[in-house]
Amino acid sequence: MAIAGSFTCEPVGDSLGFWMEKLELPAVSRFADYNQVFQQLLDPSSLISANTQGMNVVLLRVEDWLRDLPPATIAVYRTGTGGNQQIDESVYTGPADNGSNFRIDTCQYIYNLSSSALGVGTYRVHIDINGQVVGSGIFQLK
Repeated sequence: MAIAGSFTCEPVGDSLGFWMEKLELPAVSRFADYNQVFQQLLDPSSLISANTQGMNVVLLRVEDWLRDLPPATIAVYRTGTGGNQQIDESVYTGPADNGSNFRIDTCQYIYNLSSSALGVGTYRVHIDINGQVVGSGIFQLK
């Protein structure tokens, strides 16, 4: 069994060996070097390419490939009879937030919108990435 991954895969070797023994499957695990997935898939002399008699396994963590997400910001507007009025970010910023910037955690953009000071009304939210609106939504507080 040839194993490549976007992270250090050797720690799974003991568990894998245990289960192969319990299931009475004759398997020998060999590991590619750390973070060599593309190299293993593209190189005809790699561990995976040379493994013609066994199983090839690729273990991936998405966050290893998406470490550098571009910054995202949020803007909140009150809609209604006066048109769209942008709300100052200090009104809706929560304690976990940094101004209008999203935080990034495990490949996800996260923003905790604090609505307690917004008041009754209809609001539009714009989400910008690299200066472009990539999402928007409308919500109402009663």
